[in-house]
Amino acid sequence: MVLSKKRARHVIEEIIALFPDAKPSLDFRNHFELLVAVMLSAQTTDAAVNKATPALFAAFPTPQAMAAASEADIAKHISKLGLYRNKAKFLKKCAQ
Repeated sequence: MVLSKKRARHVIEEIIALFPDAKPSLDFRNHFELLVAVMLSAQTTDAAVNKATPALFAAFPTPQAMAAASEADIAKHISKLGLYRNKAKFLKKCAQ
């Protein structure tokens, strides 16, 4: 069943009313960090991602910095997360 735009907006407003204080569990400070954290969260808990991202974001604070890094350098910072080699490859491509 596809909702009309009006009905979809109503459903979203109802959900927001039910959970007015909902906050994301991933830690981030900007759009780049949010994107990276979400990409890392696949097949991994948000708590594990939140442990890995401070050092990752310190080493690569911008997309440009991550794009310039090697996949191996990115992988070192996320090696405790599942599928870290593939994630490092995709993070670099995304940053580029």
